[in-house]
Amino acid sequence: MNMVLRYIIGSLLALVGVVFFLISVIALVDPVGTQMADDTNPFGPPPPWYAAVIGGILSAGIATGGVLLLRRRAGSGERAV
Repeated sequence: MNMVLRYIIGSLLALVGVVFFLISVIALVDPVGTQMADDTNPFGPPPPWYAAVIGGILSAGIATGGVLLLRRRAGSGERAV
C-alpha cells in the first residue's frame, strides 16, 4: 500500500474512532441526553448502558487500527511482487 494512502486511511480511522469513543463516553454519562429521536416514542427510555459500552469498545478498536496503520514502517510486512 502506498505510504500516503496508508497515512490518510490511518488518520481517518483514528479520528473516527476517537470521535465515536467520546460520543460513547458521553452516552454513558448522560444516556437521556444522547437518546436518538424516536417518533413513535419520543419520551421513551434511553438505550441500555451496555450499548454505549459496546460502542466504546468497537470505536476504540477502530482507533487502534488507525494508529497501527500510522505507526507501521514502510517496509515491514510488505513484499515486492
